[in-house]
Amino acid sequence: TCRSDVRVQAALLRSLADGDAWVRYYACQSLGKLALPHSADAIAKLLEDEAGQVRVAAVEALSHLKTEGAHGALSAAARSSEVDVQRAALIGLGMAGRAESLELLMEATASSDAATRLVALSALAELPLPPVLPTLARAVTDADEAVRTAALGFVAARPGPEATRLLIGFLHDPTT
Repeated sequence: TCRSDVRVQAALLRSLADGDAWVRYYACQSLGKLALPHSADAIAKLLEDEAGQVRVAAVEALSHLKTEGAHGALSAAARSSEVDVQRAALIGLGMAGRAESLELLMEATASSDAATRLVALSALAELPLPPVLPTLARAVTDADEAVRTAALGFVAARPGPEATRLLIGFLHDPTT
C-alpha cells in the first residue's frame, strides 16, 4: 500500500516544497489521509504557506496525525488571526478528540464571530467530557439563530439522562 511504500512517502514529503501551491495542497491532503506521524513537522511548516488553500490543507492533515507536534501546531493554528485557518484548526482539534483541547475549544465558543462559535461548538460536541454538555446548553441561548439551532441539535445528540433533562427544560422555556 501507499502507506508502507517509502518511495511514495518520500515523493509526497518532497512535494510539500513544490513551487506549485496545488501540488503542496494535494501533498498535504495525501499525507493526512495516510496519517504518517513522521510528516507532522514538515506539514506544520506549511501553516505559514503563502497560499491559503495550502494552510487549510495543512491544518486538515495535522488533524489526522496523533503526535504531540501535530497537536501543538493545531493548537497554535486555532489562535490564528486568519479565520479560515482558525476554524479549520478548531475542527481538527475536535476530530483529534484530545482532552487537552477542551479549554481552547471552550474559549472559541465565546468568540464575537457567530461562525467561529458554531465551528467551535461543533468541534466541542465531539468530546465526551463532562464540561461539554453545560457549554452546549448555554449556547442554546446564543444571540445567533444558527448557533442556537446547532447547539440544540448537539445537546439532543448527547447520550444520557442529563442531556434529556436539559432538553425537557428547554421545552418549558419560551426563549428556547
